[in-house]
Amino acid sequence: MSTAARLAKVSLKPIEVPKALLEGEKFVRWDEDSGTGLPVTLRVDPNGFFLYWTDQNMEVDMLDMAAIRDVRTGVYAKLPKEVSAGYNPTGEDLRPRDLVLRYDAS
Repeated sequence: MSTAARLAKVSLKPIEVPKALLEGEKFVRWDEDSGTGLPVTLRVDPNGFFLYWTDQNMEVDMLDMAAIRDVRTGVYAKLPKEVSAGYNPTGEDLRPRDLVLRYDAS
């Protein structure tokens, strides 16, 4: 099959961001340097270009999706040191809900 024929079969659909991520979901943002967890509301913009979170003081941080280099969930995600060392106030298993994003900070 020629390259032109393969390219003709490609169709790009707009990204559909789930309603829960448009409205915001509760997460704990772990700072690797300080080792502290901060409760945040995580949202994705309607076009799926930016990830942003709002902390308890209503301060907003934003991350361009293009800067994300690695995403891991569940058993493949590395838990923060504090959780691995036994700090887990709720006592529930966090592995099924764990999400780790690695990104280029610029």
